[in-house]
Amino acid sequence: MAEANAEKSLSVFTVSHPKFGLGGAELQSYYLASEFARRGWRVTFLAYDRGAPVIDLPDNGVKLLLVKESSSVLINAFRTLRALFSVRSSVTYYRNVSHVLFLVRVAAKFTGGRYAWAAMHDERTGRHAASTVLRKGLESRSGLRRALGNLSAHIQDWLFLAGVRGAHWAFVQNRRQQGLVLSEMGRPADIVYNAHPIAGGAKEREPIIAFVAVFKDFKRPELFCQLASRFAGSGYRFVIVGENFPDAEQRQELAALMAESGVEYLGPRSPDEVGELLSRARLLANTSTAEGFPNTFIQAWMRGVPVVSLVVDPDEIISRHGLGTACDGSAEALASAVEKFMDNQELWEEHSRRCRAFAVENCNVERTVERLEKVFLEGGD
Repeated sequence: MAEANAEKSLSVFTVSHPKFGLGGAELQSYYLASEFARRGWRVTFLAYDRGAPVIDLPDNGVKLLLVKESSSVLINAFRTLRALFSVRSSVTYYRNVSHVLFLVRVAAKFTGGRYAWAAMHDERTGRHAASTVLRKGLESRSGLRRALGNLSAHIQDWLFLAGVRGAHWAFVQNRRQQGLVLSEMGRPADIVYNAHPIAGGAKEREPIIAFVAVFKDFKRPELFCQLASRFAGSGYRFVIVGENFPDAEQRQELAALMAESGVEYLGPRSPDEVGELLSRARLLANTSTAEGFPNTFIQAWMRGVPVVSLVVDPDEIISRHGLGTACDGSAEALASAVEKFMDNQELWEEHSRRCRAFAVENCNVERTVERLEKVFLEGGD
């Protein structure tokens, strides 16, 4: 790798590193960091220490700096600022919704650097993005505890919004997010689709319908199991890949549902292993209530795999470009789409070609980083 120019230094900051669990924000940041490093930037990936790695990933020339978490907000703030000051990057790219973004703003102010904020999924975009989880927990509180919780939520929101408004650049994943950031946060933002390395050629296809996600309530893997139950005896293979729910009761309930519906659960897998599965699959299914621009869509399209989505269709891309079927929330339409693509080879091949062409043209990480690099080096908002 070429010697990095001192001005071309980048800190990529997410809550965790993809070694500790492949969340969408972490995986996307990992791909961007790797490509910036390949292009000669000095890149540091900042994240909080989440214990032993779950997945082994190459560093790709990116230095990993872990910040040890504390139960104390003040200690966490001190440690985060210390890490940011130690790196002193010319650009910091922060992809999360948290009051920590205000610390990124403070560090940039004192080190002379600039920073970018990147939005996550639709349900965590808007004025109360930083306090969403806390506010849900307040519903069961009352009295002083509720009042203190509301105060904490207001503080978190204020710090986060100050971080967003002070950012030199703001990036979102679709037009809905762009409108929310403008109307609720008071600043413009540029749309940058998620991006991935161009994948290799597909392998011999198997009758696999895949579901890939880190399990969260809004992902609704139980609906994928219900879909599988409708095709019992069909010969189709319904396969789930992803890190299971942290809650033991949810894990047990889902395990029972997967066994009952005949779903194969492969557990968490590396990006390469997910790619290998998708290169053999015929369809990717999505049952989320909302997303930003799912990494899994791009992983599938790169390998010529159409997407059947119960709800999510960012900027109507699936519908407008013929990259699968968006079902407008209808379970019947989802089942019909699965049957249609599994049984009609000519239709599947037509969509498969479009998927691959769209992903290579619009979701190529090299082109995305080339665009971001130009923005970062030119400076300004």
